[in-house]
Amino acid sequence: MLKEIQKKEVLIHCIVHDLAGQLTGIKYCFELLSLQNLNSKAQEYLNIGKKQCQKQETLIREILDAFAAEIEILEGVGNDPQQAPDALACVLEVVNALSPVFFLNQIDLRLQIDVDKTKEWKVVGEKSRLERTITNLVENAYRHSPPNSAVTIGIAEEGDFMTIAVDDMGSGIEPEIATTLFQKFSQGKNRPGRIGLGLYFCRITVEQWGGSIGYKTNSQGGAQFWFRLPKVL
Repeated sequence: MLKEIQKKEVLIHCIVHDLAGQLTGIKYCFELLSLQNLNSKAQEYLNIGKKQCQKQETLIREILDAFAAEIEILEGVGNDPQQAPDALACVLEVVNALSPVFFLNQIDLRLQIDVDKTKEWKVVGEKSRLERTITNLVENAYRHSPPNSAVTIGIAEEGDFMTIAVDDMGSGIEPEIATTLFQKFSQGKNRPGRIGLGLYFCRITVEQWGGSIGYKTNSQGGAQFWFRLPKVL
């Protein structure tokens, strides 16, 4: 079984590598075109092409993230308590990385004001995958947020667990996908070009570390996506 998994892993990575390589060439062509003296209509088409490239990059990343998480679960990859990540530090990394995109689209990305920054927020997990989990939830909130709104990230201690929550001010969850949000290939009817692996990656990652994940509708509109991980004692 492990040999078959390894063969599948090599095949998937080869396919995705080839897709990413072609996409890089297209992006460079777009960048060169942007240096030309284009009329307004040509510039509009160029911007559309750039956005489509960004979406394709996201799809490729989701495939790799989800597949890598599945492989680690099947192979029994564990955690090293000595390398336990600090949840607050990971949140701040994500905020710093994504704030420029939010700012350009008139959305405020912020940490909840009552989070204790002097406290140690160590949780079971691995730093890079924890940051990817937080990023997926924040990007999901971004896609559902209107201009002049805010996305807020909170961290709270609940007994032997730490909970990270991402709140947005969007339109909430579509009823037809509410029960399948964290399943593989789940996506809303108005989400063309997405394959629905981001939330699936979050679920299998969090559950592998002994945590849980979910969402709720906020009373003032929008949604809250949260996940809970064991504290490192």
